[in-house]
Amino acid sequence: MTTTSPLLTFSVAPDPTNPDAPLTFERLLQECAELHRLKDSDYAGSEPYANFMFSYAYGQRPDRAVMTRLSDKFRRVCELLIKEQAGTEPAVTDESLEDTLRDLLNYAGIMLVLRDTLRRSDRLV
Repeated sequence: MTTTSPLLTFSVAPDPTNPDAPLTFERLLQECAELHRLKDSDYAGSEPYANFMFSYAYGQRPDRAVMTRLSDKFRRVCELLIKEQAGTEPAVTDESLEDTLRDLLNYAGIMLVLRDTLRRSDRLV
């Protein structure tokens, strides 16, 4: 099925097993969930979000630590867009604009989960 807007045509239900199929929001969320699972394993080990909970050791709430990561990624997106428009290559070439946007999506999700966890434990002040 295809949906057409005045500017673009979107494929609504492409084959999810085909890596060359157009990206859908659902597939993006699945890819980001898998990326999150892999990165969380590397950063936090067997305790989910341990890397962010560690922020208590230096007097910061975990959601504030995530906000720092969000700020870093948002700034990188801005710089990459400026470089793209100017036709210049970024200095770091192993993280594309798309990779950075996926990181932003995942950090926003982490922020929501951590804030919910903090709220439920009365640690969100």
